[in-house]
Amino acid sequence: MRRLLVTGVAGLAIAAPLAGCGGSGDEDGTTNQAAPGAEVAPPPLAAPNRRAYDEIERSSGVLRAAAVPVAYGSAPRIVAAGDLNAAARKLARIKPHDPLLRRLRRAVLVALRTAASEGTLEGASAKQVAKAAIGEADRIDAGLRRYAASHPAANG
Repeated sequence: MRRLLVTGVAGLAIAAPLAGCGGSGDEDGTTNQAAPGAEVAPPPLAAPNRRAYDEIERSSGVLRAAAVPVAYGSAPRIVAAGDLNAAARKLARIKPHDPLLRRLRRAVLVALRTAASEGTLEGASAKQVAKAAIGEADRIDAGLRRYAASHPAANG
């Protein structure tokens, strides 16, 4: 009986690797293939659109950084007029092809110039302008997220 059991176990040990599980699919080469398009990089952005996206994003950050201290009361006036004007000059040189990026560029330019203007640098009007600038930066950032959602290459 023991001999029969040992022979049976040995036979199974030899036969099991030969039988396999039957579901590998290796014969036709499909086992390790990704779904179509899963590993295909998105098409690159046109250079003017890439530069515009990056500069709009930077300029929106400059606008927000200048506005937050005034809007939340830690500064009485906008003191970063030089930074705002420099960002506006850089952004003015950018010419995106995409219509959404052109609209966002215009919106940022208006917001930067408004926040940097002499009449809005002090007092209660500075706080109003700062709050409006933060709202505009939020809208611009939402526009950039919409653009990136339809142009995945903008994310990388």
